[in-house]
Amino acid sequence: MVRFRLVRAQLPRFRPCQRKGNPWPRRPGGGAVATIVPDEFNPADQLTVVMVPPSAATFLPWELSLESLVSMRPALESLIDLDRHTGEYIPMLADAWEISEDRTTWTFFLKSGIQHHYGWGEFTATDVFHSIDMLVRQEAVSGGSQFWNENLRSMEVLGEYIIQIELFRPVSDFLSRVSVEHNLVMLSSAQWNEDGEEGIRANGPVGTGSYSIETGEPGVFISFIRVEDHWRKTPSFQQLQIFFVEGEATRIAAILSGEADIAQLFVLG
Repeated sequence: MVRFRLVRAQLPRFRPCQRKGNPWPRRPGGGAVATIVPDEFNPADQLTVVMVPPSAATFLPWELSLESLVSMRPALESLIDLDRHTGEYIPMLADAWEISEDRTTWTFFLKSGIQHHYGWGEFTATDVFHSIDMLVRQEAVSGGSQFWNENLRSMEVLGEYIIQIELFRPVSDFLSRVSVEHNLVMLSSAQWNEDGEEGIRANGPVGTGSYSIETGEPGVFISFIRVEDHWRKTPSFQQLQIFFVEGEATRIAAILSGEADIAQLFVLG
């Protein structure tokens, strides 16, 4: 059986280029006629995923629900990770952390030398301050915004790689709130200072993840490109494509037709 896959036209990277139109032939499962070619398939080349459309047609993390933020996580990392085998909280961008005796003040010590995509500089405590600040601004509609607005008393950058977060009261699941389990992802303050909200809305955010955003159309698709020699682990697939497709049956059809490798499905039990 000959396998087919979607092929892309020349795609500009988000920075410094701006996307002009939708360069993709179509989404899996519907739309215009796709450009398809017999595939001399190399599984290391690309991975195509079809997902439920996001809560909003945006790439701005502070405007997405927790469920929709999953599609951005290849590019955006968190302070704390979760050990998939033990369920314990383990370092990600934060190397270590301390808590005060009254359990209201948390101090995070960050890894050094971690670089943002596309030359936006090193990840520092200023980026943590900025990322939390995006969740407490009035315009934020993320599911995590209410938590931070209700619990955050203050933040202070104590050094290039040290940030202190003070809460109004003890929060028993605070490590979860700064981990991959919740909405706080690390963004580049330098990109915000230079491009502003509208620039990031048009070109996509940069982070420190193992994939960088190459191009996309909010609510339609995102194309990621692998970050070589990533500080955690370089992905096996050079390119990751996420298409947002309505209808579980349509997403299943994309798998059966070979247009997608992974589909997001919901099992009711």
